[in-house]
Amino acid sequence: MKFFSTLKVHQIISSPFERAIQSIFPFAQKAVIPIATDERLKERVLSNENHEDWLDILKASYEDMEHRFDGGESSSEASNRIIELFEEIKRCEVKTSIKVTHGNLFSLAIKYYDQAFGFSDWKKLSNPDIYLL
Repeated sequence: MKFFSTLKVHQIISSPFERAIQSIFPFAQKAVIPIATDERLKERVLSNENHEDWLDILKASYEDMEHRFDGGESSSEASNRIIELFEEIKRCEVKTSIKVTHGNLFSLAIKYYDQAFGFSDWKKLSNPDIYLL
């Protein structure tokens, strides 16, 4: 959490998933900033079925943003929810906000702002990653 030590953070919003909250908890505790959760940051569900070829399915979801697999969320739907949150935060008076989310969802946000971002770029992401927007 050394990266955040040079920033004056005003807000932390996390996915409600425990692993996301745990990743920011040490910084939040030290900085005495409460962690708010927001469902729009939760992990994207590709499908409610187990697929051995899930990587191929994920790749296809970058190529056809509207396609939805059984019980899953399309890339477009997932992107819309995280972008909605980002736009809300931009409109409020909070200067510096940390958002804690999951790789596939965040990669769709990057794709929203940079259409060239795709599956091969997602594969290069590490876990955890920190991005300054």
